[in-house]
Amino acid sequence: MTTTRTSGQKLLPIPASQEFINSLDGAIRQLGYVSRSQFIRDAVCEKLTNMGVPMDRELALAPSRIGKGGRPRKGAAKKGGAKARKPGK
Repeated sequence: MTTTRTSGQKLLPIPASQEFINSLDGAIRQLGYVSRSQFIRDAVCEKLTNMGVPMDRELALAPSRIGKGGRPRKGAAKKGGAKARKPGK
């Protein structure tokens, strides 16, 4: 997964113990989430909504990564043909 953020997207770092992260990751897998980020966005929206704070659920959707790189699709050709070479070789 690419770490490039889209325009207007901000990183929200939070400190957490390794034990908390391991427990969180296990729960995330059990619930069928594909990323820790999506689970955390959903959890924050749910918590705010439950506390009576209006929150647009659309805000919890993952930002678009179109044009931001990431892993190439399986079977996609690499730049420069089947075998990319370093310049001068």
